[in-house]
Amino acid sequence: MWEKPGLGYGWDVALTPTGNIAVTDEINNKVLLYSCDGELKADSSTMGITLHRPRGIAFYKPGNALIVLDMQSIRPRLLDQNTFKHTQLKSLAWQHLMQNWVTMGNPKPSAIGVLGNGNLVTSQIWLTSHESRVAIVRNTSEQPITWKDYNRNPEAEEINLNDLVSMDTPFCVTADHKDRIYVSDTDKNAIFVYDNEGNSVDMIQIKRPWGLCWDGVKNRLLVTECPSGGLSHRIVAIDVPSKNMVEVIKWDKKSRLSLGTLRSVACSGTKLVVLGHKCLQVYELGK
Repeated sequence: MWEKPGLGYGWDVALTPTGNIAVTDEINNKVLLYSCDGELKADSSTMGITLHRPRGIAFYKPGNALIVLDMQSIRPRLLDQNTFKHTQLKSLAWQHLMQNWVTMGNPKPSAIGVLGNGNLVTSQIWLTSHESRVAIVRNTSEQPITWKDYNRNPEAEEINLNDLVSMDTPFCVTADHKDRIYVSDTDKNAIFVYDNEGNSVDMIQIKRPWGLCWDGVKNRLLVTECPSGGLSHRIVAIDVPSKNMVEVIKWDKKSRLSLGTLRSVACSGTKLVVLGHKCLQVYELGK
């Protein structure tokens, strides 16, 4: 295991096909790029790249680039995966996202994911109105954007599969090998599952989920569980069909002092990348 402390507020992490690790630091307004063995390869703040509260980040294969959600400048940024220089993209999904961003309500998304066919998925929170939305931006000229509002219902005490419109805080989004979309709702203690048309198909109940990633090697969903009140934080692996959960790593209040509040997770092969708001940690799975 190796770690990199000193983050202002780590928000999200993404892996590139070359094995590099990209981290957004919201407070320090920058993106950091590390090699798989922990060498700092790039720091956007020293490269003339101006970011304001970067949050969600994802690797976008059609553009061979990183998409960064910049909260203050509103529009997403597309950065070269190695140099962090701004780049342009001819992908239809990217063009649709840029052209329709205003008509989508100038959202302030917290997370972004990419389906296998190059479609984009954003999960967002409007902090003023508490309205939540999941948008699917397609790589096609027909119906390029599908989005649904999941308006908060303060009177809803329970969630069931017949009432999946009640979402509070959709913080993270990811997709599996079948292009099913998973959205973590921290305050609802649930992970909502959608098909690639945005239709609700399932729900997984778990205590305060935040970060999500799909483990393509073992075909399982990895989730960071972040209960409040100083309780233990952990990463669990979920077998989606059975909803069985297995604990992967656990931190008690003392052992997570350097990590801070557990946020995001990513995995590739045998490597498990864990992001706390203070520190980045990388583990070898199975060891």
